[in-house]
Amino acid sequence: MIQDAEKTKKKGLFDYPEPSEDFNQTVVESSIDPHSAAVKVERPTATEYFRIYDRSECGDISKVRKGIIIELPVKHVSTKFACFGTEDFYLRVKQDIGKATPVRFAYCETGGGRMCIWPVKDPVVDKNGNVNSWTQTANQILQVGLTKWIRVIGNMQLGYYEGYTADEEKVKTYIHSGRPKFNLDYEAAIKKAFDGFTLTPANYETDPHVRDFMGKKVDTDVIKNGNKINN
Repeated sequence: MIQDAEKTKKKGLFDYPEPSEDFNQTVVESSIDPHSAAVKVERPTATEYFRIYDRSECGDISKVRKGIIIELPVKHVSTKFACFGTEDFYLRVKQDIGKATPVRFAYCETGGGRMCIWPVKDPVVDKNGNVNSWTQTANQILQVGLTKWIRVIGNMQLGYYEGYTADEEKVKTYIHSGRPKFNLDYEAAIKKAFDGFTLTPANYETDPHVRDFMGKKVDTDVIKNGNKINN
């Protein structure tokens, strides 16, 4: 009976594997809530110092949970869904939906106690061997934020993020107030941020938003130099 119960135990989001590096190469990059328990899917604002939850406890960015994000209409509003599953599942979602973005789910807590999930795209090397500058710098800031208080500003003129670490006095203030607390479990924070819009192999086929969105892919031909280049 115990063995049967273990077999039927419901999987958590983090029980599924992360997207592989090969999957990553197939994807093309394309007001403050006063309630501290509210979690949103967004980057901390330019005026907020924040820390990022470090599962590794040693600043290892590879331990920041990866998954993919897709968008589906919910009551006619484009809505982000966080997806966790096997590699076959990630590929299936990409095939079904048409666009899937691999990200690291950075769980942030600001100096004021606000929590958010910042989806940081994985660096993707383009055909010229370059990586998008926003993505490059976001990952660098993510790395620093695992061990230091930092704030992030988007330099719109030059096209990348800039990061600024807090001085010693500010850090002492945060430590004195017991920050960061990360009161919510990592998985619970992701679910809360996405308002429960999470997909796994266990609920993908029965999710009403997926079923409503699904359609048949139109066959198209893209010809270049006399050869068909698309599938």
